[in-house]
Formats: sequence, C-alpha cells, structure tokens
Amino acid sequence: MSTRRGPKMREPSHDQVLQFVRRQDCPFVTTAEVADEFSTVTRRTINKRLNDLHEDGELMKREIGARSVVWYLGDQSA
Repeated sequence: MSTRRGPKMREPSHDQVLQFVRRQDCPFVTTAEVADEFSTVTRRTINKRLNDLHEDGELMKREIGARSVVWYLGDQSA
C-alpha cells in the first residue's frame, strides 16, 4: 500500500471563490455557503482560500459569534 499522496488540489482558485462572493445577492457569505458551492474540496481548503483573500485585502471578515465568521467585499461600491 502506497503512502504517496495525489496531486495538490488547486481548485477552487482564489479568483473562483472571489467570483462566488461577488455573485451573491446578500452582502456577505459564510464559510459553509462557500464550502457548499465548492463541495469537491474540504472545508479547510475553503477556509484557507477565504483567509488568503482576507490577507490580500480582497475580502473583509467579521466574527459574529464564538465560532462564526462572515465574509464580504471590502469595497461595496464596486
């Protein structure tokens, strides 16, 4: 039995996640909503993408409870 892992998952890309957020009618999304859209990858991968976009200034985030976060576009005028 091989312990070698498959190729590193590259999808969804940061742009795909950002496009998903932009398409929403609601001004914010939850991690769960994004994970549902990209169900072929783990929630951990989605959380990494969202945090990367936050660190790059593409998304803002707000904690709304002890364990809940919402994500939204930084420039709502666009």
